[in-house]
Amino acid sequence: MRIYLIGTLSRSNRKMQNSKSKIWRRGNGFALLIAIIVSAIILTIGLSIVNTAIKEVILASTVRNSTESLYAADTGVECALYWDNIRGNFTKLSAFTQSPPGPSVPPNEIECMGVTVSDIVKGPKVSFWLRDVNRLNEPCVLVTVYASPANNDMMNMLIDSYGYNTCNESNQRRVDRALQVKYSRPR
Repeated sequence: MRIYLIGTLSRSNRKMQNSKSKIWRRGNGFALLIAIIVSAIILTIGLSIVNTAIKEVILASTVRNSTESLYAADTGVECALYWDNIRGNFTKLSAFTQSPPGPSVPPNEIECMGVTVSDIVKGPKVSFWLRDVNRLNEPCVLVTVYASPANNDMMNMLIDSYGYNTCNESNQRRVDRALQVKYSRPR
């Protein structure tokens, strides 16, 4: 009489079981390798997307800073034009050029961008800043007005306006833009 224990394998079943486990052992780690390769590919794609996004943010902030500087320079030009051509009337005296003696006195102080510039020294070259010394992280402008005689009745005027996105000179993101305007006006 033969007695079989439950849960034991016959010889042939044991051989088959051993051969299957050897096959299983040879393929062990293949799934891990595929998972690592797929993870590396996804990580590379993700890093390149993040890198592109960072570059886009830097480019956008540079454009914004450049635009602020250009607008500040334009504001400086408009301010100088306004005070040279006071209220659209070239017959009035300029705030920047020396005027002939007479009853009319040109303005000695100007106001632009909420900033008052006092003691304008009239002459062939006049420079002034439009900035608030209490808020140096805001845009500011350096304006220079040049005046030279063209003939007996006319003056050649040149306005150089340098706009800065921030007046803080130690700011690494400081950007400047310049505008230049040339025109003639009656003396």
